[in-house]
Order: sequence, then C-alpha cells, then structure tokens
Amino acid sequence: MRPNPPSRLSKIALTILLPAILLLAGVASADTILISAGNGTGDDVRNGGFESTDNDRTAYSRLGNSASGTALESWRNYRFSQERIGRNASFSPPEGKYRGIVNSVTSGSNTVNGAEPSVDTEHTIQPGDKFTLSFKHAGALGWTKTAGLKVIAILYYDNDGDYRDGKDTVIDSVAVTPSSNANKEEDYVFSGDLTLSATSDSVGKVARLRFQTNLDRNVYAVIDDVTLKVSSNKNAESNPLVTIQAGDLPIILSAPHGGRESIPDVPERRGIGVKSFASRSDTNTDRLTEQLADALEKEFGKRPYVVIARFHRRYVDANRRSDAAYESDEARDTYDAYHKALAKARSQIIERWGRGILLDIHGQSAEMQAIIRGTQNGKTTKHLVSRFGRQALVGETSLFGQLAKQGFPVIPAVDSTDLEHVNYDGGHIVVTYGSASGGTLDAIQLEVGRDLRSAEAIESTGSKLAKATTAFAREYLPASERSTPTSIKPDLQGKVQVGVYVDEGAGRSVNDLLSALSNFEEVSVTKLTADEIRSGMLSDLDILIQPGGSGGGQGRHLAEAGRNEIRGFVRGGGGFIGICAGAYLASADYEWSLNVLDAKVVDRKHWNRGNGTVDIAVTDAGKQLLRTTNQKLAIHYAQGPLLAPGNRPDIDDYEVIATFETEIAEKGAPSGVMKGTTAIALGQFGRGRVICFSPHPEMTKGLEQLVQFAIDHVRRSDSQKQAP
Repeated sequence: MRPNPPSRLSKIALTILLPAILLLAGVASADTILISAGNGTGDDVRNGGFESTDNDRTAYSRLGNSASGTALESWRNYRFSQERIGRNASFSPPEGKYRGIVNSVTSGSNTVNGAEPSVDTEHTIQPGDKFTLSFKHAGALGWTKTAGLKVIAILYYDNDGDYRDGKDTVIDSVAVTPSSNANKEEDYVFSGDLTLSATSDSVGKVARLRFQTNLDRNVYAVIDDVTLKVSSNKNAESNPLVTIQAGDLPIILSAPHGGRESIPDVPERRGIGVKSFASRSDTNTDRLTEQLADALEKEFGKRPYVVIARFHRRYVDANRRSDAAYESDEARDTYDAYHKALAKARSQIIERWGRGILLDIHGQSAEMQAIIRGTQNGKTTKHLVSRFGRQALVGETSLFGQLAKQGFPVIPAVDSTDLEHVNYDGGHIVVTYGSASGGTLDAIQLEVGRDLRSAEAIESTGSKLAKATTAFAREYLPASERSTPTSIKPDLQGKVQVGVYVDEGAGRSVNDLLSALSNFEEVSVTKLTADEIRSGMLSDLDILIQPGGSGGGQGRHLAEAGRNEIRGFVRGGGGFIGICAGAYLASADYEWSLNVLDAKVVDRKHWNRGNGTVDIAVTDAGKQLLRTTNQKLAIHYAQGPLLAPGNRPDIDDYEVIATFETEIAEKGAPSGVMKGTTAIALGQFGRGRVICFSPHPEMTKGLEQLVQFAIDHVRRSDSQKQAP
C-alpha cells in the first residue's frame, strides 16, 4: 500500500521544545485556555528550567491546570539528544534538564531531525479572535546582558500542512527584552501578558505558537510557564456596513463588491504595492443577491444565508487577503465583520447539514450577457467533484448546466474541458471558504455580465438564477438537516464501538477488514467518511481503524480539520489502529501524517517494494498482546511502511511488537533494508493507545484474530469515557 509520494522538506533554523504543554481544544469563546504549561507547587523556574546536571538530558515538567488553579501531581520524562534540541555545528548545549529551549541561531545551521518547532493550539481561527499570551523567560545559556537578547513569540498558521518546511504565515508577533539583575548568565526573568490579534486571512486555519530569539549566535534561551488564551471579538460580529442574514438552507450568498457606502474615518485605498488593483464596485450585485435570496425563499419556503457588503470597494475589498484589502487600521473591523459572518455561516451549515455551497456574486464587463464560472479550475469545489464526479461541476445537472437551461451563455461551456477565464477564475473568498484545502463546503464565484445586472434585467436574472440554483440544490445538496449531527447512537448491548474509514484513500483491503470485523461478536462497526469524521462523529466511538490503501490519499482527504479530529479523539482516550496505509498515516513523517505514533518511515523512496508473504519476529510484549506463543508468524505484506523510532520529544516512544525477519525487495528496492525494521508498533498518544500494522493480518488466513486482539488492547476504558 502506498504512502503517497514524499514531499521535500526544507531545513529549519529554529527548533523549540515545549514538553510540558497541556493542550485544551475547544470552540473559541471568552477566555478559552488553549495552552497551559504551569509550574505546579514547588516547581520553580530554576527547578523547571536548568538546575540539574545529569547527563540524560531528561526534561521534567509538572502539568498545571490553569482552569482550576491546581497542579497535576504527575511527572513525565521527555528524552532528547543535543541534536533534537537543535544545535549549531560548532556548539553543543550544556548538560542538564530543560523546560522549553529556544535556540537563537537563525543562520540555518541547526539540525531538525523531526523535532516540532512549534505548538499546535488545535484552535480554528475565527475573525476577530484575540489571543492573550503570557510566559516567563527563565534564563539563557551563554548570554550576557550586553548581548541585546530579545525573545520573540509568534502566532502563525501553516500554509501547506508541513509545519517543518518554513512555509507559514505570521498572524502576529511580539518581541520582548528580558531584564537582568546582574551582568552575568543567570537569574533573570521576563513575565507579562501580551495580546496577539488574528488576521482574517487566518480564518479557518489552526493557530500555532512558536518562540525564537533575535541573535545569530550560540544562545539557548529557556521559556517557562506558557499560557495562551483566546477570546472572541464581539464587536466584529455586527457592523452596519455589512448585511448578515442567517439561513435555513445549506446555501450561502455572498456579495463583496456591490456596496456604495463610505466607511467613517477611513481613507480611500490607493493600491500601493497591490497587484491588479481595482476599486470600482460591481454595479447592482448587492441588489441581485437580494433578489436571488428572495427568489430562493419562494422556491424552498426557506431562506439562504446572506452576507452583503454595503461599504464601497474603494475603502475595503473583502475579496482580498487582509494585507491587500485595506490600507487603514480603522477599516479592519469592517473587513473582519464580513469574513466572520461567512465563517460562521459555513460552520453552521456543516453542523446542520454536513455540507453545502457558497455562491460569491460578482460582476464583469468582458462578456456582457454571460455568466463566468470561477472555482480555480475545480479546486474550490474539490469536495463536490470527489463526491459526485466532474459532471457536478461541468455537466448538464451542474449549476452552470442549469444556468444554460435558463438561457444564460456560460463560460466555460457545459461539458467543456476548457480552463476558466484567467481574470475570473475565483478569488480570496471562494479559495478561503471552499473545499480547496479540505472540508465539505464548496464555493463557486459567479461573474455576472453587466447587461444581466441592469435595472431592467435584474428581476429576471434573479429569478432565473434561483431556478438554476434550486435545480442544482435538489440534485446535489442535502434535502434536510441531520437529526444527530455530531454523534452516533451508542450500542445498547455494550459492544465496542469501532469506526472504519471507508472514504477516499481506502483500498480494496477495507472489504477484508470489514469481513473480519463482522465475525467479532463484541464489536459494532460504523463506516465513516472524511466528512463524518470532520463533523465530530468520533465522539461516541471507542476505536478508529484506518485501513490499507493510500496513506497520503487518506490524510489529504481528511484535511487538516479531519486529522485534528482524529488527534483529539486519540488524545482524549480513543483507540487507533492503522493497517498498512493507516500506519503510514499514523506516523510522524509526512505533511499529511496524524503524528500519533512516534515513528518515521525507513527508505521512503522505495515504499512500493512489492507484495507477498513475509515472516515477522514477535517480541515478548508482542506475544502477550497478540496472544501467541509463536516467535515467528507468516503474514501478508503489501508495501506497508518500514517503521523506525521517530525520536519526537512531544510523542511517547513506541514499543516494538514485531519486526520483519524476512523481506521483499522488488521494483528497485535495495535488499537488507527491510529486515529488522518494525512491523507492528504499540504507542501511546495522550490517553489513547495506538497500534500500527505494516503487514495485513486481516488478509492473512488464520491471523484475522490479531485485529480483535488489537481492538481489545486499545479500546477506550469506562473511566476514559467518563473523563472530561
């Protein structure tokens, strides 16, 4: 089974280790704690920082509960070598114990070795979010008062799912200068609250936090007592310059360029440094959107969600990233109000219906009587096409097929393979809220010709648009709300609730898995799509199984939101079993990985080394878990991962259950590599257990029961179900 072709990772000049972080995920609200790393009673800065001089470099940190003001009296060891701290080639840090260490060398000479350079808050950003950060700067090694040291805290989101490649976008940052009581390398502390504001470009992204220093030299700064909170900006929820209407259909209508109002105390944009600057309004698109909403209400008896800009584009362009949308800080609240309304509508649609559509209404004068499609050539309707096929975008039953039936010339033509018009192929709104980066809300930009928006034609155009949208919705959108949107009814007989991923990236072996599970009397199976995982349907399950197929296919289709749901499920005590592709997915080695097993993949280049039967050697721990006395088992192998320890400081080391004793080395794969690598691994992630099989027990006659034994081992306990 294939892991998906590997991506090339850039070297990173910064490594941050915050081993004592307690992540508290949740919906943004006032004073929601996202990260807490309190000391605990008696665990002062020097204890938690660098007091010890032992040679194990074992970091001890007591987890603090900021919500209750108490400390959890449990300790965890995090072992890491000097290389995993991140070091300059010419300098090694002193021996000792470290709470959170920031290497100040920024020249690119650090080594990363898989260490995560930041902390994932698991918080999906909403417009207007305000983040409050507090921390102590507990000391530095090799620093003097005259060095000019600054500690920089950075709130950011990752651009491509690979947090290690340096391709990210900074939301906000702060730099502070620690004070010192003496001109020497000890006893100084910085402490204070710093406010970081989220930009609207970050809407729908998961916030991450990292620290760095400003010095390009051999300095290791210790960061302690990190707390990050988020509160919503209620002022961004309402704005007289933005019309916001909640709906009862899985449809959002957006009109960002039809407004004509000025914004008080905001100067007009001049477009300095902005590519393709435009400040003219799209005449009557606001009126057309209202007309369409009214007509849809007549068709369905229910109203869509509506977000319309009443402000003129010359002050704010809501269809641009924030750095190109406005030029005055006073305009930010208006911009944020528009995007917060879109984000809220999207969230409600996914919660109520599971999926939906956003239509972004624009105007163009290139084709006066035509409507031009903008989806970034299908990227913003990725979910729609993957679920129903390309005809849902370009065929006769698609939205543009229905528009053509209403007599509108459409560009590209129905059933055409032509690319979309380069000037109208979809802007910031459809890219941000559509399914290009995952999710179940699709987005289409409608560029309506000027003649169709004239005062005389607007009523007819709105009516025809509504008829086409109605026909499309009845073909492709949910007819009713989900009765239980975020949960699965528990089995009354007390069976183990097992979810099996059956969506894109699952291979034919999932049928063998389902067949094997059907023979286990104590197991109740629920087939899950990526949409269902993203919508919260793991909450009442005990175990999730990711089957064979394509690890990259599964990871990318789950998208960041789905992967976060799985990580949260396991962290909270849910069990995880990965088989072949599912083991690739569980690893901590790809941009689409779940990072729930501290494993890397050996010889990624030759992942497709062939299929066949191999022998695996079972460890003593494996004999107990797999309930066998055999030291060797013959099992079916189909290009599963060759696992090895990943040495991630933020994930517990895994236990070897079995190793490969024989190998398959076809298709150019070198011999001698597979033998001795991990074939079955047992890990711990948060309160949940993880078992990964590189080979296929469900496809091996006589070994199907190994899946049952794995289920018994990772199943969520009653105490875990009751835990908060």
